[in-house]
Amino acid sequence: MSPGRGEVPVGVVSQVALSLRWVPAGPLTVEQAAAVAEIRAFRGRAWYEPVARPWFRGADGGHDDAGEDERYDRAAWHCLARGAEGQLLGCARVTPVAVAASSPVLAGLDAASRADVLCRMGQPARGAGVELGKLAVAPDRRGGPVASVLVALSLAVGRALGSGRAWGFVATGRGQDRFLAHYGCRDLGQERPYPLYGEVTRLMWCDLTAPAGRFEALVGDLVCRVRHCGALGRIAHDGSEERADERTDPCRPSP
Repeated sequence: MSPGRGEVPVGVVSQVALSLRWVPAGPLTVEQAAAVAEIRAFRGRAWYEPVARPWFRGADGGHDDAGEDERYDRAAWHCLARGAEGQLLGCARVTPVAVAASSPVLAGLDAASRADVLCRMGQPARGAGVELGKLAVAPDRRGGPVASVLVALSLAVGRALGSGRAWGFVATGRGQDRFLAHYGCRDLGQERPYPLYGEVTRLMWCDLTAPAGRFEALVGDLVCRVRHCGALGRIAHDGSEERADERTDPCRPSP
């Protein structure tokens, strides 16, 4: 599937074409619904394993993200990596949330654990943050730049939105938690088994006001690209789409 008109190009990094797509909370257009279906089918293909994870493939041979309801893909930014022919190589999700009110991750913790997590992050109970998740990379692209640039783009979106903190549960089976530590992400001391994936996930967070480890130059560059492309200006604070105003941000996209 080729990028639709609602997908905003961010630029090419390490021969990977990056773009952003906003999926609203309300009813979806035909084009938006098709985009969500493409993303969910890609996740299913990326995570499917005939023996360990057969549920990501249906009886009809199609794939889907069986691990989560489609409603969690709403009111979120989807970071997309595409190849030369428009095919998806990877994706990740960034959900703007009010910490105590609308975070599925934090809401799933008991009161004591939630208070401990908020204290560790130094995040006010009513502050804003972003929830990161659903990083998926095509099996034949693992070990390359796709995952790195998608994580960097996710953090850049959080910064461009003015969020101070990012958090999410991270799989551990392939060392994903150690990988994210290179971006300055830290363990919050909360683990959760994820039977659908056959592994344990670990809650991690990142201070978006601090340098992103050895990837700071890339994240900083992508913040400028995100601001310059105007994607964030097309979304009103209530999540509805609106016409983008002229951008006056001093950032300029890198060549």
